[in-house]
Amino acid sequence: MSGDLTPAAKSDRSFHLAENVIARGSKTIVEIPVLTEPDGTTIVIPILVVHGAEAGPVLNLSAGQHGDEYMAGEACRRLYQELDPARLKGTLVAAPCINVQAFKAGSRLTPDDRGDLNRVWPGRPDGTLTEQIAFSYLHQVVASCDYLLDFHDGGTWLAMEPLCGIDRVAETHLYRRSREMAILTGVPVLWADDPWPGSLPVEALRLGIPALTVESGADLDEPEAVVAGHLRMVRSLMCGLGMLPGAADAGGGSEQVCGKFARCTVRGLFKPCARRGAHVDRGDLIGVVVGTTGAVVEEVRAVASGRLLFLRRLSVVQPGERAYLIGEPVDPTSVNGGESV
Repeated sequence: MSGDLTPAAKSDRSFHLAENVIARGSKTIVEIPVLTEPDGTTIVIPILVVHGAEAGPVLNLSAGQHGDEYMAGEACRRLYQELDPARLKGTLVAAPCINVQAFKAGSRLTPDDRGDLNRVWPGRPDGTLTEQIAFSYLHQVVASCDYLLDFHDGGTWLAMEPLCGIDRVAETHLYRRSREMAILTGVPVLWADDPWPGSLPVEALRLGIPALTVESGADLDEPEAVVAGHLRMVRSLMCGLGMLPGAADAGGGSEQVCGKFARCTVRGLFKPCARRGAHVDRGDLIGVVVGTTGAVVEEVRAVASGRLLFLRRLSVVQPGERAYLIGEPVDPTSVNGGESV
């Protein structure tokens, strides 16, 4: 499979990223400028680059669109530290924290404009800060890459089973190559979705770049396990792409699903009653929303039968916010959509 996915060998010369030149067989950290604030401070996106000693594909890891999602960014930093350019074929371009402002605030949203970066792609050069982050990253980083993994881990409010999400697109070859990428990660659950406007993978696909969304974030109490899971899937993909020696993990994409979300309709404290990863039947109780005195104001039940892939943690919920995602098993040739997280 790696023969199908690996692009033609690139030049043995330096790698160019925006205005930065990275020598073959080296690693470095570069900063992509977004804008300069009135006080002269420049907002930048830090990028970790490992340019291998041998030619090969350029893999982009995108993490930290939401400032309260820390696990994937940590995986990017560790992978950068451990990779030896002398043993790498191709180039790793990793962004551990695309939205630095949100990261500093520990917030899902950009504090300056309350924007959700995962809803504004491709962004605008003269838009809000969130839109300018998207525009700068897409055109200065993503456009230079051959493959993209967009990482999310649920932040502080959502527990997730590991899965790979791919966008169903009209260009069959891009869908096929994205699906092959998902298989090479070794992650069993493959969630195929209608393209979600405003997401990074959709814009990567528009540029002709195969792209995946990777969701994982099961245990806030065991962050090392989540980080290790991210590292395992990336190393497996890199082996499958021929960037690292060895073989990709088996079993990727063996469980294909369509996603069914449910949203709460009232404000209160959401209390989960089911277990993430468990099979549920339509009508089963997933959780309840209670008021300040503990009285139940809403029961949240399963809208379909399948595996509980996302489950909201004990947290305050607002009307319209998501409570869970159920993955319904489907025929791989006819996969329905869901929503982007």
